[in-house]
Amino acid sequence: ANLLAAGIPLSQNTKLFTPRVALKYDFNDDVNVFASATRGFKSGGWNARGTGTAVTNQPFAPEKVWSYEVGLRSEWLDRKLRLNLTAFRLEVEDLQTPSAFVNPNTGAISFITQNFSGLENNGVEAELIWQPIDELTLFAFVGNQSAKYVDLNPAIIAQQADCRNSGLRCSQGIVDPMGNIAEPVRVPDTLTLGGSYSFRLGESLTLTPNVAYARTGDNNVGTNGSPVSLVDAYNTWDAGVTLANADAGWQIQASCRNCSDEIQIVSTLSELPYIQDPRTWQVNFKYNFGAR
Repeated sequence: ANLLAAGIPLSQNTKLFTPRVALKYDFNDDVNVFASATRGFKSGGWNARGTGTAVTNQPFAPEKVWSYEVGLRSEWLDRKLRLNLTAFRLEVEDLQTPSAFVNPNTGAISFITQNFSGLENNGVEAELIWQPIDELTLFAFVGNQSAKYVDLNPAIIAQQADCRNSGLRCSQGIVDPMGNIAEPVRVPDTLTLGGSYSFRLGESLTLTPNVAYARTGDNNVGTNGSPVSLVDAYNTWDAGVTLANADAGWQIQASCRNCSDEIQIVSTLSELPYIQDPRTWQVNFKYNFGAR
């Protein structure tokens, strides 16, 4: 009854045609190009973390997406070199954005998911894998993207005005502390470089060390674009070594993630920063019971 009195619907119903169209052309066994267009959606719902009043349980609408891709898949040099290229465009209507902020009246953290806007994201990705000799594999992955919010909800425009004119409702949703629209969350440029080399130890054993370097560009990790959420570019390293006996069907691998123990903010919640995992060591053993 409280929900109905607040004008909040008790049910939602969405019907949407979600086609996928894809075309591919093979120039030969090693080179092809493709294009695709895909329609999708995420169901709407209600804010489950209402803080005691019906209005905080307000609903959010379904998120609707058109995704477009064109690309190249290719292998060269007698299949020792692989080059894949992809360009994409994402058009999101009624983007569902979860956010949290400190309620100035109570000091409690309030959670809310709303359709603050739409989203457009354009980008390109490249993948290069080269095996110049059987023992050595080198790789490089590059990603570049540019995203922006579009079709702002009128409530967001009103919120911007409140923030700029009276300092109210700043740093909430996708409005930053200055009353501007924050950058979309987690759309950095990326670069990953790495490789592995296999050493033969006798007739059956191989020892394969590997290393990977990753650079993550400047990006915003909090919806409201507060200073703590604006992360500068940073670097991480992963490495490992694998000892394997293919004839006996076993392998043991030791690895570390974030080997340089980089302390980096990867998310924020109501100005509280969350950092990535510290240097992590792991040892795995695998045995193939079907090996002979």
